[in-house]
Amino acid sequence: VGRLADTLRDAFRRIREFVDREQRFTQDASHELRTPLAVIESSAAMLARSPDAAQSEVLLARLRSAALTMHLSVDVLLALAREDVPGEGTQHTAVLPIVERTVVNHASLLEGKDVALSVAVDPEWRVAGDPAALQVLIANLVSNAFRYTERGEIRIVRDGPKLLVIDSGKGIDEALRASITRPAVKGADSPGMGLGLSIVERLCQRHGWRFALDSSPQGTTACLQLG
Repeated sequence: VGRLADTLRDAFRRIREFVDREQRFTQDASHELRTPLAVIESSAAMLARSPDAAQSEVLLARLRSAALTMHLSVDVLLALAREDVPGEGTQHTAVLPIVERTVVNHASLLEGKDVALSVAVDPEWRVAGDPAALQVLIANLVSNAFRYTERGEIRIVRDGPKLLVIDSGKGIDEALRASITRPAVKGADSPGMGLGLSIVERLCQRHGWRFALDSSPQGTTACLQLG
């Protein structure tokens, strides 16, 4: 009877965890797919009106980039929803192309702002890990910097094994800093669901990377240690 009770408790625990992962997948997918869907919608509308061949090529590139982002995001979120833990990966991924694709996909967030953007990432820098997971991590941090910086500068730089996203925004509310990576925790002016940094935290835990935030009223530095 005791063994049966232990088996039932373990089964119920796994069922609860499965339901929780399914709910998180639904929330995460709605968060991660909003931006590429918006890019696809706006680019398709502009493409329909554009008679210029050069402009059409630019818009088609945006459509392809957004479609790739959606594909990678879905792969990552499905992996997060699974029970198994990823094994040691041997794939090495270049970081700069992911940064460049992210900047293009989220450029609209900087439109009309007096913000200087600089990228200093070694084109030869490659890290061990899933490229889809890296795409989601970097996209969340860069989009946050773009969205919440109204003036000043944003720098995306490599510092040894670390990728830093540094902005001059107003920073994270001090009352939220300790819990900002928990699901649904967000600032009063956030248009989102408070899931981005939670996804970043869970992905880093899953893949053995490290994530840290340093924020003040003068700006925020997001740090991904990828090696």
